[in-house]
Amino acid sequence: MTNISDYVYDRRQQIFMQNQASVKLLKSILLANPNIRKAISGSLITKMEATLIEPNEPAELLQQVLMALGSNTR
Repeated sequence: MTNISDYVYDRRQQIFMQNQASVKLLKSILLANPNIRKAISGSLITKMEATLIEPNEPAELLQQVLMALGSNTR
């Protein structure tokens, strides 16, 4: 038996982060809609692309992306 799981507990936010699922969602968001680059800032796009190569806190990045999309009025 191993201690590997699909989620990690974040004590700061007191929630479970699902990093593997977050990477898959970020990839889907980038690939599914070519207009996404117009909807959110370039720095978030850059972070999204970098996370697909080297995941670094993808669950937190996904939260930022969803907040940016939710506040978009275009």
